[in-house]
Amino acid sequence: MNRFRLIVLSGLGAALTLGACGHNAGKAAGGSGALGAGPSGAPASASAGTGNLGAGPAPSGAAGATRPAGPSGPQIVYFKVTGKPRCPVVGTSDAPFSAPAEPVVLAWQVTGASGVALSIDDPGFYNAHHSGSYGSYGAQASVSLSFPCGDITKQQTTHTYTINTLGDGTRAKTLTVTVPTRP
Repeated sequence: MNRFRLIVLSGLGAALTLGACGHNAGKAAGGSGALGAGPSGAPASASAGTGNLGAGPAPSGAAGATRPAGPSGPQIVYFKVTGKPRCPVVGTSDAPFSAPAEPVVLAWQVTGASGVALSIDDPGFYNAHHSGSYGSYGAQASVSLSFPCGDITKQQTTHTYTINTLGDGTRAKTLTVTVPTRP
């Protein structure tokens, strides 16, 4: 059975570690030493300060006992490309090698919103239509999308991907992805 331990480090805020019952709680006065095992089994440790090692609340007025309020409204924690696209390679008589296209893989996480609207190649679509040109998705997701390469006479192909948070208040973030059209 795991127990939660709240460790308040003077001047450094609060840290929460998971440790199995019976694990060494570390050195309270020195601020160093193992604090038990984390959820993955790796040891968790504190590197500075002294703390209150116990399951109860921190004393009133203790440094780090409260967290300052963060930004209000929806927040985009991340929006990134996790799988880079590739245009197809078409073989010729001089170079018979060919390779299929690879999709773009996008991942995001938002908080304070019910989900996101995804638009492709039209960052202003959401403002005009209150939806995404490519649909709506959950607050945390990963999606694999085809990456149309279009005119193969051009050196590069570029597409823009925009997420807008859904719900009260809107935040937006746009990614631009460019890949060589011809290798």
